[in-house]
Amino acid sequence: MYLGKLREYQKQGLKYLISKKSVLVGWDLGLGKTHLSMAYCEGIKHQNHQQVLILCPSAIIYQWKEEIEKFTDSKCIVINGPKPKRVKQWRYDAYYYITNYEKLRYDPEIFMKKWGVVVVDECTKLKNPKAKLTLKAKELRAVKKIALSGTPIHNTPNDLYSIVNFLYPNLMGTWWQFANRYIVFEPRELGNGKIFNEITGFKNLDELHRKISMFFIRKKKEDVLTELPPVIYETLTCEMNKNQQNVYNIILSEILAKHDHENVLHLFTGLKLLSNHPTLLKETKGEKLIPFSSLVNDLSSNKLNMLIDFIEDNKSKQIVIFSQYTKILDIIAKNINVPFVQFRGNQTKEQNNTALHNFKENKEIICFLSSDAGAYGVNLQNASILVNYDLPYNPSVYNQRIGREHRIGQKETVVCINLVTQSSIETKVLKILSEKQNMIDKIIDGKTGEMSFINQIWRELKNG
Repeated sequence: MYLGKLREYQKQGLKYLISKKSVLVGWDLGLGKTHLSMAYCEGIKHQNHQQVLILCPSAIIYQWKEEIEKFTDSKCIVINGPKPKRVKQWRYDAYYYITNYEKLRYDPEIFMKKWGVVVVDECTKLKNPKAKLTLKAKELRAVKKIALSGTPIHNTPNDLYSIVNFLYPNLMGTWWQFANRYIVFEPRELGNGKIFNEITGFKNLDELHRKISMFFIRKKKEDVLTELPPVIYETLTCEMNKNQQNVYNIILSEILAKHDHENVLHLFTGLKLLSNHPTLLKETKGEKLIPFSSLVNDLSSNKLNMLIDFIEDNKSKQIVIFSQYTKILDIIAKNINVPFVQFRGNQTKEQNNTALHNFKENKEIICFLSSDAGAYGVNLQNASILVNYDLPYNPSVYNQRIGREHRIGQKETVVCINLVTQSSIETKVLKILSEKQNMIDKIIDGKTGEMSFINQIWRELKNG
């Protein structure tokens, strides 16, 4: 029995789940995808006497367990630990079996029964159609499959193909049938006589939207939570120091000398590291970047100074600072003069839980330093300022960062600050994030407008 109380839009979502064989739930972060799934599973518990398998990232396994124990009267078991322990756990008499995606590889017990429901949370884990996890997931037998994601497309429509194939095998045809219908390719010569089909854009996105609408339920925060305060976006910019700019120009000239974007990924990485903080490039272990790292001799960072000034000006409020680099978090921690905690993927669960508890309960702790890897399933409504020290390449990660603060329970306007180094790759990334979001909106929300998505960084740098 589901013991919670559903909002009106969740009740509508429940009716949709009941009416479909399998469903992709693409609700924004914080709208209650977990509770929607629980309410459905509780409603059918006595109909077929089959059990529920929940696959999710390791970081949120116990969050699922806590929610099930709090809002249902059903038995649940987390499948975790060494192999002998897991063998016993699979034999446990429960309604919900919760485990991570990796168990698809190692636990044959997962395939020994036909499940009543299989719920895949953060379903973009299955976005690669050739990955072993994806292939294993397709072997699961279930009466119903429910895929959950606030951001079902991370970068391109390609991400959607594999998830749809998990829910409805063969609906989209083979990969090449899908690609020929929705992806624009441009032949390029690699210089050795071989031809490479480069993805330069996408087509027929209105048709793709109509096709997935048959089993896709979409809700955005602004559509259903009128009481939720707005998000204000601001971009703060700074210039590079002289040495930083010189090294940047040297790397950029190497890129511009190339005739195609093959073998330049390490150079893109070099630009990104340098734009973030010279120390990142100076201390890089990337063999191809060593010649450039040796040119860095000024480790001062105007971006870091800009962050420190911002914190000083806003220390009456709690601030969440995101970076994809743990080294950046270390640098920030050494240079800020306010109480802080760190939440990151390379810390233990106990360390992260302690950091999260302290940040929520102690208002004197100003900064919450977090890596993207550490932020799965974290709710931070007590803070209202979010700083992106660096920008991710895909809008799903960007939106997930914002969703940690901008969710049910937030009382204040959320201010999202992007720190950007002028005349750098970061200005290009900011533009590309917007283009990618337009493409995603066109597919999953059916918005109109032209889609121009052309090997973003490469073309942007070429065009200056």
